[in-house]
Amino acid sequence: MARIRTVKPSIRTSLPVASWPFEVRLTWIYLWCYLDDAGRGLDDMRLLTAELFPLDRSVTPARLNKWLNLIATTTAGDTKEPPLCRYEAAGRRYLHAVNWAEHQRINRPQKSGLPECPAHAEQGDSFTESFSE
Repeated sequence: MARIRTVKPSIRTSLPVASWPFEVRLTWIYLWCYLDDAGRGLDDMRLLTAELFPLDRSVTPARLNKWLNLIATTTAGDTKEPPLCRYEAAGRRYLHAVNWAEHQRINRPQKSGLPECPAHAEQGDSFTESFSE
């Protein structure tokens, strides 16, 4: 289900984002409407292509996968890790925005039904930390 999300003006001066081509920047922003309230989503190119670019036939699953790989491998400036993490849990592929709570403030958030990323589990659930106050 698509969600209403906000885009902070600081995205324009983000070093990792500035290094991407325009279509990758747009993908990053569109992805926020796809991710759940904890910043997680299924990493399935069929779903992602249909959700992010439903009327754009020039965006193929292969092209979108390439863009997501770029987002998931780009670091710049003070960033220690890429803004997107792609992971596997219980035989399924997932993705999540690494610093989701910095990007979004969710009104009436709902707990994620998707598994937490094993690589970032030690950081805690950004959903829980951000919205339990």
